[in-house]
Amino acid sequence: MATTADDVWRLLGELAEAQKETERRFQETERRFQDTEHQFRETRQLLQTQAQTAEQRAEETRQWLKQQNQYAYRQGLFVLAQSGDSVVILNDAKFEPRSW
Repeated sequence: MATTADDVWRLLGELAEAQKETERRFQETERRFQDTEHQFRETRQLLQTQAQTAEQRAEETRQWLKQQNQYAYRQGLFVLAQSGDSVVILNDAKFEPRSW
């Protein structure tokens, strides 16, 4: 079977259409990649902000508990804290409990 000029032009037309489809798919993939990358950056920023907020709140809570413990100690009250599955007394040897 001999190849004619019409066959060559037809094949070139099919090739051009295939290249257009490839380019369209590439552009769609690139757009989706950029959207995903943007969402990833936003999510990472949100997580960093949330982690900072959580750490700040944890530090505020630690400071508040420390103040409460100091107040209780000065009032002659036992200061208790959880330690694993049990409770420990945080008062030192100089502690003098309040008499009722």
